[in-house]
Amino acid sequence: MSSNIIIAVVLLQLAQGYYALAMRHYWQQVMHDSGGSMPHTPRTYRSVATLLLGLSCCMMIASEGPAMGSLLWILAAGGSIISTGYLLTRRPGWLRLLCR
Repeated sequence: MSSNIIIAVVLLQLAQGYYALAMRHYWQQVMHDSGGSMPHTPRTYRSVATLLLGLSCCMMIASEGPAMGSLLWILAAGGSIISTGYLLTRRPGWLRLLCR
């Protein structure tokens, strides 16, 4: 597996984490014991997530070509959405690393 694909999958996972943090409900779930307010606006988190999604899509397409790269990107995006959901269910505190 190409290192570009691995980097693109990591970027997808980070993007989904930022999308989750942009929602107030999930922000409160992640920061429940520290009681912190949002240091940035939700729009900032969504902008960073959109940038990461675009970068990961470009990396997949550049690595595997337009047909296979776009298919691979859609499949990886689905996997990152599911894994972020599991992360929010089991270990929401792990998303605090993205809040800095």
